[in-house]
Amino acid sequence: MAIQVVLSPSKLLLEGGTKPSLCDLTIPTFISNAKHLASELFVHDVAFWEKKLGVKKDIAERSRAWLKQLSQTDFNHVASPAACMFQGEAFKYLQAESFSKQEWNKASKNLFILSGMYGILRATDAVLPYRLMIGTVVSAGDAKNLYGYWQENVNAFLKAQPKSSRILNCASEEYSKVIDRRLFSNQIIDVEFLQRKGSELKQVATISKQSRGAMARFVIQNKIVKRDDLCKFQEMGYAYQESLSNENKLVFVR
Repeated sequence: MAIQVVLSPSKLLLEGGTKPSLCDLTIPTFISNAKHLASELFVHDVAFWEKKLGVKKDIAERSRAWLKQLSQTDFNHVASPAACMFQGEAFKYLQAESFSKQEWNKASKNLFILSGMYGILRATDAVLPYRLMIGTVVSAGDAKNLYGYWQENVNAFLKAQPKSSRILNCASEEYSKVIDRRLFSNQIIDVEFLQRKGSELKQVATISKQSRGAMARFVIQNKIVKRDDLCKFQEMGYAYQESLSNENKLVFVR
């Protein structure tokens, strides 16, 4: 049995690339699909990307240039693993840069990042920067949107993992929609992090992102393989709430 953690990517990126010496890089499983997608999307001009991404002209220009770079690059020479390129709140708390050799090996097999550009990535997959959220409304190939473009590949990737695995969904709602839950029976475990505000329990978006990263690190560092062992998570002051949880959903409160 194993716990496979699924995270969302982030818009905040480390553009220059970095590779911890203890990380053995891998090639994204669907790199040919990603290159095809980048080539197809590059034909749109800067004004198109300004509107689609809701960004200023300079960011749209850089985003379009990234598409060209991605479509033409030999990924055997890309330096940055996915878990280090993304720099958002979850990844600040994942702290992959500090992983040991053994932890990187486990992360390669048990930590996955959903992506609008690459479909799904292992933590160790070599990646280039991009700005393309999976919810961006663009057609791709024969699909009307990126969910349609990636869904078959993403689900096939997850189905190819050991059948005894449980999938710990630490991704956002936007990204986890690409996973077809009907294919995974009771394999998926959702997780929720709540903050106590007086007599109420509330979900705070930024803190939830941080907590998902901390949970992913907890799974990797502690070699978690069973659902019940996830309940021992106490990072950031959280405590498992059995009364609010069930077999397929874990709730933590602080």
